[in-house]
Amino acid sequence: MIKSPYKLKKNFSRLNNFKNNFLIKIYKSLYLCRNVEELIKKVYPEQKMRTPTHLGIGQEAISVGLSLNLNKNDKIFCHHRSHLPYIATGGDIYKLFCELMGKKDGTSGGKGGSVHLCSTKKTYFASTAILGQSLGLAVGAGLTIKLKKKKSISVAIFGNASLEEGIAYEVLNFSSLKRIPTLFVYENNFYSTEMPNYKGYLKEINYKKTINSLRIKYIKIDGNNVADVYLKIKKIKKYIKKTSRPVFVEFITYRWLEHCGPFFDHEVQRNYRTKSEIFHWQKSCPVQNFRNYLKKKITEKKVENIEKRINKFIDFSYQKALDAKLPNKFDLLKNV
Repeated sequence: MIKSPYKLKKNFSRLNNFKNNFLIKIYKSLYLCRNVEELIKKVYPEQKMRTPTHLGIGQEAISVGLSLNLNKNDKIFCHHRSHLPYIATGGDIYKLFCELMGKKDGTSGGKGGSVHLCSTKKTYFASTAILGQSLGLAVGAGLTIKLKKKKSISVAIFGNASLEEGIAYEVLNFSSLKRIPTLFVYENNFYSTEMPNYKGYLKEINYKKTINSLRIKYIKIDGNNVADVYLKIKKIKKYIKKTSRPVFVEFITYRWLEHCGPFFDHEVQRNYRTKSEIFHWQKSCPVQNFRNYLKKKITEKKVENIEKRINKFIDFSYQKALDAKLPNKFDLLKNV
């Protein structure tokens, strides 16, 4: 069984000096991320959403802690598990639901689906289903930032199997040689689809050693602790902006559901990981653990009121998307 290398009981005491309004902001983002995907999980079997969906339930703290450190001039490029950074950076929830249902008001006009979200007016820029491509896109955006002498950074979010692709090491090398202000966010949830790291190609390579040899800082962070993510990324971003050098961060996290779809693996008779392993990681839930911390700060009743308002907003956005129009035949060849 793959176990967490970090203590499952989360300590958020380093956030005690922050005002309650900021703590509420963190929880709102965590809860919105979780419950948008919980709704997708619930309604997906109804087949109103015909795009493959890669849900990130269990991994919310990375997107939330990261996004709280970014501004509209920073740019994120993501892989196929794209909902969480889109939501955390303020992406339109109605447009997200529309995209999943192939509606005209979707983020990509209903043509891209779950793996091709975009929001060019926000920090979140685009996602791609091509393995490892987010690294190349982010470094290209970072090069633009450098050439235009902007005070911002680019971010590449990617998963396990991306480190088996040649593009990863090409762009890491290029970003170091050209001093490109890029943050590489490796979401290590221990599996490449259904292949655990200890069985795949990753067991054969020492990517930490390779990254260090390229003169890139390598940092490992508990990706299920939003306090860890937020505070450490805050320092890392300052370093990137000051030195114009890339940084590689490995976040240790865990996805609860199947690689693609709304079910737990044991619900559909997949046996590449055990039910007890999933239950072990659910004790490290980034949303519930932060909720337990917040309710001691502002009372459980206030937390429940926040949740009710967010649930109402999610339901409204979904119902609005159900009634939205499908693209017409004239949209077929637009933006192709």
